[in-house]
Amino acid sequence: MNNTDRRFAPVRLAGSVLLSAAVALPAVASAAPPPGQEESRRDLEAKTKLDLSREWAAYGQDQDPEPFADYLDRRFRLRRDVGRGLVMAGGVTFLAGAFALIYGLSDLPDRGRPSKVTGYTLAGITGGLWLVGGILWGINGKRLDKLETAVLGFGGRGRVRLQTAAPILLPRGAGFGVSLAF
Repeated sequence: MNNTDRRFAPVRLAGSVLLSAAVALPAVASAAPPPGQEESRRDLEAKTKLDLSREWAAYGQDQDPEPFADYLDRRFRLRRDVGRGLVMAGGVTFLAGAFALIYGLSDLPDRGRPSKVTGYTLAGITGGLWLVGGILWGINGKRLDKLETAVLGFGGRGRVRLQTAAPILLPRGAGFGVSLAF
């Protein structure tokens, strides 16, 4: 590979991405929801009191053969679980940042030791992960609860729910507390 090829590699990569998007876009834009599901959408909007117009448009583009309620359930669960994962990843980066800060402030030799900047960077990443994950988890968890109440008739009963999970201090040391709702 000569110098000219290396210089134009990013341009070729960007061009291939744009070409792929241009080819796939017309097929996605022409999709419509399956017939007979419009009544299901209106019924779900009335029962849940949620605006489902964006989900309805995505349902039409995905051309999913499953009923709209099942599609919503799957979509809200996925988003809620992504939020949970981001919150958990934030916990891991918090521990890594705390370790970097504590180890970076010690009096050990400087060789191979993480800097304070690493610790503060990980703390910033932690805050971002917790913020985005908490928003996704909270919003889609509430949407899922409304959907389950409307479709499955759970109401406030019928399954075990995780309320909180956090470290706790005990007289003999530390532990991990979990609160469940039945």
